[in-house]
Amino acid sequence: MENNEIIKSAFKGKKILLIVSIIALVIAILLFLWINEIVNKEVGEPQYLNDVIDNSGEKENIYSKVDVQMLTDEFATYGEGDITDEKYYFAFDGEYYYILNLTTSTFYSLKEFNDYTYSTDENAIMPDPISVTGMTKKIPEELKQIAIESFNSIIGEEVVNEDNFEDYFGDIYLIEGMTPQDNIDIQVFALCMALATFIVCFVCYLYKNNKIKRTIKFYKQNEEYDLIEKELENSEVQEFKKAKTILTRNYIIDASNGIDIIKYSDIIWIYPFKLRYWGLTTTQSLIIVTENKKKHKIVTISAFSNKAKEEYEKVFEYILSKSPNALVGFNKENKEAIKNKN
Repeated sequence: MENNEIIKSAFKGKKILLIVSIIALVIAILLFLWINEIVNKEVGEPQYLNDVIDNSGEKENIYSKVDVQMLTDEFATYGEGDITDEKYYFAFDGEYYYILNLTTSTFYSLKEFNDYTYSTDENAIMPDPISVTGMTKKIPEELKQIAIESFNSIIGEEVVNEDNFEDYFGDIYLIEGMTPQDNIDIQVFALCMALATFIVCFVCYLYKNNKIKRTIKFYKQNEEYDLIEKELENSEVQEFKKAKTILTRNYIIDASNGIDIIKYSDIIWIYPFKLRYWGLTTTQSLIIVTENKKKHKIVTISAFSNKAKEEYEKVFEYILSKSPNALVGFNKENKEAIKNKN
């Protein structure tokens, strides 16, 4: 039996699942080690933000700092109106202007710079500069437009526009408080995907492997195995490679979900089953219930293959012809009839 090409495909399918699960596990381990290296790596000295702005190379996700001497009130807020809101401020280091994304607590720790910025006291003393560190990010268009309007309103005249915006602020802003260790979202997402792939594939492998072993072992332990072997060698046998199903004189041998061997005379209920995602049918199968009330899912095919669908219909029709007493279709009456069957 194991020498049949369709049956071999079941063994090949489980091997592929095992290989994919191993690859996913290796990738997950490598990603974990990478994330661990990033988290435990020394932060190092931040670059000055103006140097990053002037740099012709990569500007985003650079650990940077600004020596704040003056600080405005927030000019833009994104969020739901709570402490988690993203709040943006203009800062001045005595030479250049910058856009900073500050937490509420950091803003209050810099309140003396904010008070000095709006002070009307001619004798007010500028506080000593304080460095604010964080990660850089590209200024989005919406924030840029708000910044232009807000800065001009603070200055009292139209000094900044689309053409000279980058001359004033560059094309990046600083997210205060972030470090390179915080910038691992992509790696964490990839790790989660790799682990999910490993778990799904390995569980499917264990299920298929166990099902194949149990089915082969069961039939090898009784006299039907020799009968199935003989029927497989008969010229009347029908093989459907796309549907991964073999129809002999007395048996269905399905390799689309592991290996299933079903005797036509044992079938008491049969109905088609379709798996849909977002209303789109992706796979379709036949569900068969046998005398022992056991449910079998066979002839699982891709709903996008016309050849597979043709074979699916042929298999369905042939099984119906060999099981004239079986109930057909999924409905309340058939469900109750099977439930009440002794």
